[in-house]
Amino acid sequence: MKTILKYALLGTAIYGAFKLGEMKGKGEVPVPKQLLPDPPEMEMDTVFDEETYVYMLINELKNKPNKSQKDKDNLSLLEIKLKQLINKK
Repeated sequence: MKTILKYALLGTAIYGAFKLGEMKGKGEVPVPKQLLPDPPEMEMDTVFDEETYVYMLINELKNKPNKSQKDKDNLSLLEIKLKQLINKK
């Protein structure tokens, strides 16, 4: 019986220390304001339609010097998307 009482007192002491630390601490974890990278900056006056934007991305990938396999895959997907946009009109 004494052993159970000792464990109960020990648990109460640990819980009390936890609550005391919680009250004295800040209580909140700092969260970064922005987790995603900033979008590319463009002039506010410049607004592109989707077809022009896809065409610009294709040219950017074609002019990129050391293309990875991912770049080549993205280029082929963008070309497919451009064809869909042209056929949509």
